[in-house]
Amino acid sequence: MKLSGLRRAGGPALVAGLVTLSSGIAVWMAVFYFADWPTENAFEQVLAAVLVAVALWLIVSLLVLRGFAEVETADAAAYDELVVRLASLQSRLQALESDPTIAPSSPPSPSLPVAGDRAIERTRTGALEEARRLTQRLETELHPPASGGSTGSPLRWLGGSGYISLWRLLHRAEEAILQAEPRESLYAYAVDDDGRLEKTPVDGAGSLLEELRRILGEPKKRRDMADILGDVDKPEGRTLLREIRFVLNCYRDDLFQRLVRVRNHLFATLVYATIVIDGVLGLAILVLDEDDFEDAIAVALTYYLVGALVGLFAELYGASQGQRGAVHDYGLALVRVQTIPVLSGIAAVGGVVLTRLGGTATTGVDGVSVGEIFSLQAYPFGLVVAAIFGLTPGLLLGRLRAETESYKKELVQSAPGTPSPEKGT
Repeated sequence: MKLSGLRRAGGPALVAGLVTLSSGIAVWMAVFYFADWPTENAFEQVLAAVLVAVALWLIVSLLVLRGFAEVETADAAAYDELVVRLASLQSRLQALESDPTIAPSSPPSPSLPVAGDRAIERTRTGALEEARRLTQRLETELHPPASGGSTGSPLRWLGGSGYISLWRLLHRAEEAILQAEPRESLYAYAVDDDGRLEKTPVDGAGSLLEELRRILGEPKKRRDMADILGDVDKPEGRTLLREIRFVLNCYRDDLFQRLVRVRNHLFATLVYATIVIDGVLGLAILVLDEDDFEDAIAVALTYYLVGALVGLFAELYGASQGQRGAVHDYGLALVRVQTIPVLSGIAAVGGVVLTRLGGTATTGVDGVSVGEIFSLQAYPFGLVVAAIFGLTPGLLLGRLRAETESYKKELVQSAPGTPSPEKGT
């Protein structure tokens, strides 16, 4: 791999591997501490754990995670769908440009003596030119030249924002083509958008739907096909269809952007939480560097694992009740499954400490040592407390789950074809 390509791919790869680094430090600190290797000195054990974790982070990131810097591999599902839609768009554009009556290279047809008809022809020609420019830009982004590559930051593919931008480009091109589509195709678009507007809670949907139904008529009382096509084929009819499609597409793009934003926030939370674990475990090893406290650290890790497992199972159960496979969430579900166990483990250890200290306060005991807090003999109920507190992160983030599920439900309802919510789940 060339040095320039390594520099470009290195940033996203290292960011994607941050969880490997932070969690790896904790794992290696525990391994070195309990194995008393490569030295018996606590500081040297912590330092060795950091060095090993950093080395593995660099190796794994630069050798395995470089694909997060490329549009083709950062999110293969989104990329494949964009490629298919682009191919369909290019085919439609090629067919329209080959039509001699609206080809951009052809002069105004002498058979259109009316000024209004020539204005329509110019509008269609301009729309095709706009669609061509947008399509060419989209083609460059999806298939960047080997020499220059994409000009934007490769982090946008890892963060997901780059794919949302590509969808916006694709939608603008599809909307522009509506100005030049054959009139026979407009009826299907109008009927589909009628159903989508009815189910989409977007601002202005009511007024747009009212204007559209002036052309189509009510769903159970459609006007004659010839009358509908005659009104839709007028400049104001095509403009209305383009405006409706623009509103629907922007609404869906914004919902996907929110999913990506939530995903990125959860990823940052995951990284920060694992850093906290590193700090607490490292501090415990350095401060409690005595044989009497080795069992206490082992019990604390046990509490953490119990809480993490309980939180993981609860998250998997909750995920099974959501919009399974209905909407591409750009990795949100995966990041959430990774984040909840970490937060649950922290909550489990913290819950045991709080309940143990609270119990001593109510009983009037002067105090309790670290060894007594993290002791299964002195506090056998600690495993139950850890399991209970392991559920709290999932409960606290329940509102976030409900919010993201509502986004997915709205995306299903506003999709082309307007499937019912029951069929989309």
